[in-house]
Amino acid sequence: MTGALGSFVARCVLVVLVVAALAGASLRAAHARQPASERAERTTLVVATKIAEPFVSLAEGSESGGAGAVGVTPGGTLDGISIELWNRVAARLGVETEFHVFDVDELDAMLAGVEAGRFDAGIAAISVTPDREARLDMTHGYFTAGLGIAVPAGEGGPAWVRGLANLFTWQFFSAVAALGVVLLGVGALVWVVERRGNSEQFEKHPAKGIGSGFWFAAVTMTTVGYGDKAPRTVAGKALTLVWMFASVIFISAFTGAIASSLTAAQIGGAVRGPEDLSGARVGTLAGSATVQALRGRGVSARRYNTVAEGLAAVDAGEIDAFVHDWAILQNEAQRGFAGRVRMLEVQFDLGTYAIALPSGSDLRERINQEILEITRSAEWEGVLTRYLGPVR
Repeated sequence: MTGALGSFVARCVLVVLVVAALAGASLRAAHARQPASERAERTTLVVATKIAEPFVSLAEGSESGGAGAVGVTPGGTLDGISIELWNRVAARLGVETEFHVFDVDELDAMLAGVEAGRFDAGIAAISVTPDREARLDMTHGYFTAGLGIAVPAGEGGPAWVRGLANLFTWQFFSAVAALGVVLLGVGALVWVVERRGNSEQFEKHPAKGIGSGFWFAAVTMTTVGYGDKAPRTVAGKALTLVWMFASVIFISAFTGAIASSLTAAQIGGAVRGPEDLSGARVGTLAGSATVQALRGRGVSARRYNTVAEGLAAVDAGEIDAFVHDWAILQNEAQRGFAGRVRMLEVQFDLGTYAIALPSGSDLRERINQEILEITRSAEWEGVLTRYLGPVR
């Protein structure tokens, strides 16, 4: 009896241990599946970011470790509008921050990490778009700006000035020289066939005779026909007839070239606003929300890995305009391309920058409250002025 009771107790203990082990494993698995922001209260938040001046920049003497780099503390290593905002939010939440810095062209990878829950938040110059809102939780916006357009610094001025600049080029003078050679050749042929039977008008002396032939070829081509020179021989008249018809072709081609040059000055390459982008060579940042914005306007843009590469393409004449977020574009144009690239005054397609959070993040409400308080303060206006100047 005692042996049976002991066996029963042992079986009960075994069952309890198995159930406890299964329950513990289940809890650990559920905990592992939770986003970082939904786990137990933490004192350090892991935040993904990337360089996007003036919103995120490396302090002087600092170096980025590249994609997924080891975390860097905010103590002077990173700065910028977005970093200052996050530091204020983190201070109000009472947490420390471990930043993971991605390369400048890895926005998609950064947002994918936030979406997967590897990071508690992502902050840089992240525009709120329908696609991002569907994949992530986007906070309230903290900065509103439109798209800007950068064009060559030399572009501008009255249309007639641009027309003259396009007209008087090396190609133009080459065409004029070629036409002069043709006129000289025709004039010489006329002199050859006319110099004996019509020496009064086409002198036998080569220099004077060919000069008269050149003049005759020119007035015949332009249909002026002063009548001071005219062929008398059969060969001269036949040659003149051929030249009359050939002149029509020469004049048409030359006039067309001039007209094309003047027309190009009016409509080609001169981007003065977003309405001109569809007829120009446009570039933008690969992977940015600007790609979709331009596509919605029917503009197919070349894509560059960095803003600096795009502005260099504008400076080199490879594209007519580079389009991207106004504040970032303005900062890069002034910092690295002053005097070579200029910003148009117009902004379009206004958008909002926000902090990206994993979907369902329990940090969203708390961060939203802090963003509203911070961005409505006079101190925050001072931060924006410090980075962007008094005019935004």
